[in-house]
Amino acid sequence: MGIYRSLSDCERESISAGVALAGHLTGLDGLPDLVGAQALYDALLPDLTRPHAATEALGYAFGNLFLEQTWLCWAMMLDDEFGDEVAIVVRDRALGCSPLSMMRHRLEDGEPCDLAELLDATVRRLRQLGQQAASAS
Repeated sequence: MGIYRSLSDCERESISAGVALAGHLTGLDGLPDLVGAQALYDALLPDLTRPHAATEALGYAFGNLFLEQTWLCWAMMLDDEFGDEVAIVVRDRALGCSPLSMMRHRLEDGEPCDLAELLDATVRRLRQLGQQAASAS
C-alpha cells in the first residue's frame, strides 16, 4: 500500500493541461475517450523519439478514464524511493495505481496494449483490493 495526499491546485492544473494536450494530439476538441487514448497510444508506440509531453498526456488521458468510477479519484502518491507521482486512488483507501507510469513503461517496452482491457483489469483489481481493505478494517 502507498501513501497518498490530496492534489494541490497546481497539480490539478497540470492534470487538466495534460488531458487537454492528449485531446489536442488526438484531434479532439474535448477530453479524450478510450478510442482517442488508444489511437494516441498506437501512434506513440512505434515512435522511439516520442516527446515526453505526449507520453505524459497519454498517461493523464488514460488516468482520466478511471474517473468514470465515482469511487476513484486523482491524488499524489508519495514515494521516497522512486519519487512522488500523480496517481488514481480508491477514495478513503491507501490504494491506487499510476497511469502515467503504466503508459510510459509499456511504450518504453514497445508493448502493444489494449487500453480497454488494461483499464477494465485495473479497475477490477482496485475494486477487489479496496473491498479487501474495507473488510479488514
